[in-house]
Amino acid sequence: MGALKSTDYNGVVEGGIVDEIFFQIPEILSIHEEFLEGLQQRCSNWDVKYTVGDLFVEAFTKQQVIDTYTAFINNWKCAKDATKIATQAKPAFARFLEHMSREHKGKLALDALLIMPVQRIPRYELLIKELLKHTNMDHPDHHLLVQAQKEVHDLAVKINRVEREAFQIEQMQQRVREIEQHIEGVVDLCMPDRAFIRHDVVTIPGGLGTKKERCLFLFSDILLITSIKRKSTAMRKPSSTPSPSTSSVSPSQSPFTVLDSNKYKLLTRFSLDSMEISKSTDVSLKKAMRDIATLEEDIHILNQIKELVGKLSSPHQALEDVVRDLTNGVSKQMLEKQNSDYSLISLELTVTTQERVDNLTIQFTSPERRAVWSAAFNEAKQKLAVSTGRRLPPELKKAMPIRKTRAGLQFTCAAATLGCNQQGLREVWVCNSDGYVGQVCVLSLLPEPTVMSCNGVCNARILTIAAIPAACTMVSDKSRWRAPVTEAAGVSIEVEEVVEESSEELANNGNIQLDSDSSDDEDDSELPDDEKGKDENRKRGNSIPREEGQDDMDHKQPTMWLGTEDGW
Repeated sequence: MGALKSTDYNGVVEGGIVDEIFFQIPEILSIHEEFLEGLQQRCSNWDVKYTVGDLFVEAFTKQQVIDTYTAFINNWKCAKDATKIATQAKPAFARFLEHMSREHKGKLALDALLIMPVQRIPRYELLIKELLKHTNMDHPDHHLLVQAQKEVHDLAVKINRVEREAFQIEQMQQRVREIEQHIEGVVDLCMPDRAFIRHDVVTIPGGLGTKKERCLFLFSDILLITSIKRKSTAMRKPSSTPSPSTSSVSPSQSPFTVLDSNKYKLLTRFSLDSMEISKSTDVSLKKAMRDIATLEEDIHILNQIKELVGKLSSPHQALEDVVRDLTNGVSKQMLEKQNSDYSLISLELTVTTQERVDNLTIQFTSPERRAVWSAAFNEAKQKLAVSTGRRLPPELKKAMPIRKTRAGLQFTCAAATLGCNQQGLREVWVCNSDGYVGQVCVLSLLPEPTVMSCNGVCNARILTIAAIPAACTMVSDKSRWRAPVTEAAGVSIEVEEVVEESSEELANNGNIQLDSDSSDDEDDSELPDDEKGKDENRKRGNSIPREEGQDDMDHKQPTMWLGTEDGW
């Protein structure tokens, strides 16, 4: 490395390439030189009671050692590629490497030398084992050598794991590059963290009742949908590989073995973040599975009846015929349902884009393939959520009933509060409506989910709810009219007026105000005289304190806003 950067070899190869080839080599050399220096100092004035196990522990338990070796291994493939490219592009560099290989005492080439730092750690472990063989158990160095053996072994295991993961990542990247070459129209498919999971040939319903064969390529973060067309040579060429419609590419199998017989053209691609399996799909599938389970139970009961009939002493041929015919009929019915039930092989995906929410219906070749693909899709989404630091989808822990102030109320929306109640606990406000009244049910989350109160708050359907943080500055001069509803528990519910602007006004403003206040031009004749005065003062920017400073306290506390069907 030093020779290539010296003036004697100036122009043989660029300095940046040298740094890439020998990345982390100086740091690794420094680690072992420091260890060697300590060992030489200990051996220079050797005594029979001296120890060396502590030197191993001190040298190879530092986080810097693990980080340095990890970075070196992750760059090892890049170093090999850089060496190969530079050798082909720079004949002088190729001659230099050949000369250095002849001069080396082991006649090793650069590729062989680059892997030696990784092989050094297992050799240390073997050395410690030899030292233990010749060290008495009562010697002060024995327990230190045992500890050193464990630490060095753990380091070797970590390095091997990093090396194995780096190799697997490189294999996956190569696989993704191969797939990219097979799909017409796809670009930028190969990404550092993108892994290929599987591909399946499915049927997607189109317009006017048509159905077209498509191919799904599922990756760790995206889904590709392509058209598929058999190559003309594929009809004449025998193949020992299974059909792509009934197989997926396993991680140990090259995609070429399956994809070579077809042509693929990209139709669309979706991020897994924007896709979910529709709940209606789960409902239909569960119903179909319940029906099949019922038929299976019937067959089981009929088999038991058949056994009991066989134990009868009196003539029972007619009864046996009836049971056999009934069993055959139920079996045929179950087989037909398994083969023809649309919900068993269909999957509906909800795709959310910036423009709209669409549904994508996919039909698989069998219920088993549908189940396998669904499991792979959900697992990929969960891993993606973990890898990006996001929370996993919430898991259902418990269902609890909510009291209703009147019959017929149905859930509409819910939101968590930003602050805590008087007991210092977080709350969730759940809204129920029936078109005539709106109810708010307050749930306390800690220590256990508990219904704190249920109250009717308005004579309209509640459409939305939002938690609003405490005000940091003076309230805007836009007028707000609050109708406070105070519960016995001290929870204050404020319903604020929201006036919809006409489409012409929205076009003029250019921005849609999602939380617009009531209009300044609105006729305030319906307000009481005292409210008019407060409203006028608010428009002029004056703050009118409530009794005992309640207004100031409200502005310093987070609150909840409700949006109702009539604009309040």
